[in-house]
Amino acid sequence: MALICPHCKAADAIAYVENEDGQTLFPCLFCDRPPSPGPVLSTARVTARCSTAGCGGMVEDRYRYGPAGRVLAVTRRACRGCGSARTGPAARTPHAGNRTLPCPRL
Repeated sequence: MALICPHCKAADAIAYVENEDGQTLFPCLFCDRPPSPGPVLSTARVTARCSTAGCGGMVEDRYRYGPAGRVLAVTRRACRGCGSARTGPAARTPHAGNRTLPCPRL
């Protein structure tokens, strides 16, 4: 599972590793920015649409920032409509000109 980026709001964009030391967050796959620094001693809420077909609900990630603006914890709130914690596809899709198509000539 990946988190929603607090900067560009792309779903499944922040990869993380969780162990006994806490969560280690990596930079966003789309905007290349790390999730911190953020607003000092605050909580940022970010939402993305639910991945369940036919559900119009939202999944929410809450970033809690500490005194130095570093991420202390990230918690995920499941969709209120269906209870799923999975987000939909990423907000940005590849541009049509970037896709490789097979050559029709043989």
